Amino acid sequence: MTLTTQQYEVATKIKDLDRRKTKLTEHLTNVDVYNQHRAVFRKYKALDPKKQAAYYKKHEKEIEQYRAAYQYLKDHLNGRTAIPEKTWRAELAALTAERYALCEEYYKLKDDVKSVEVLRRGAENIISADAPEREQKRVQDISR
Repeated sequence: MTLTTQQYEVATKIKDLDRRKTKLTEHLTNVDVYNQHRAVFRKYKALDPKKQAAYYKKHEKEIEQYRAAYQYLKDHLNGRTAIPEKTWRAELAALTAERYALCEEYYKLKDDVKSVEVLRRGAENIISADAPEREQKRVQDISR
């Protein structure tokens, strides 16, 4: 496998990890909003219907954020009732560590590819500089 192929594969893995990390971060952000506003929403639901309107006006932002987070989580839990918050946080931490390791590997490969490219260009320059001399010698050998 060539260095550029390895570099491409590592870059692809990093992109895949970034996509999963983004999704997990989105999930966890909604979990945090859900947990943060759950008490306000429960109090709102527990109130007498006559008092709910006034409470809603006072806490409309929190209640709506809770509802949006609840709906998001409901849509993404695939029928599960429990929120796997600990699992998501552990997976996010593992993906972050794996991404750092892959980034180190990627930059090492990038430096190696750059070094090989410099060597290749140097060899081509030497060969091209030597070519006129060989051509001139060949012409002299033919004319003899």
